[in-house]
Amino acid sequence: MTLHCDKTGRHWPCDSFSQAAQMAPNLGLTDWTWCQGDTTPPTMRETIAEMRARPRHRITMGIE
Repeated sequence: MTLHCDKTGRHWPCDSFSQAAQMAPNLGLTDWTWCQGDTTPPTMRETIAEMRARPRHRITMGIE
């Protein structure tokens, strides 16, 4: 489930609608949508996949 800012297009993972409703004012969001189920926007999935596929420096490899 995802809290989606309609204005900026940013996304935040959340567990329920009530959590999204609490997070939105704390993040300063006025126009937002709650995406239920496996409807995580593709941009978020691509960003996470790219982050995990990124080569790591040998010193910091085990820290993350």
